[in-house]
Amino acid sequence: LTPSIAKYRHNRIVLLGKTGAGKSSLANTILGENVFNVCHLPISEISRPRLVIGSVNGNNISFIDTRSIFDTGMSEQLLRDEIVRCMTECAPGPHAFLIVLKVEKFTQQEQDVIKRIYWYVF
Repeated sequence: LTPSIAKYRHNRIVLLGKTGAGKSSLANTILGENVFNVCHLPISEISRPRLVIGSVNGNNISFIDTRSIFDTGMSEQLLRDEIVRCMTECAPGPHAFLIVLKVEKFTQQEQDVIKRIYWYVF
């Protein structure tokens, strides 16, 4: 990209994962500053997607930190609503979905949620 085009580049990234998986910490690390509050409690503090805009190497990046759509008990309708909310928050659409998982385990439930997200988005 030429410098004049690069300065207008803006990437939109949706962070997905269970509560406590490290979504906010990942965004803070990538941006090099603490823009998201990191909560070490087993409950989600986010009731709707939260948007933070930062810059990395001169490129603007929007991170949409979602409520925990990987947690158990979320109905199909609530999952769909949350995905639509994320897509609206990062209109005209995300460039990437970052799925943040704990290293120690990757459960069948997490696999199922990833399949459902893929089905609704693509």
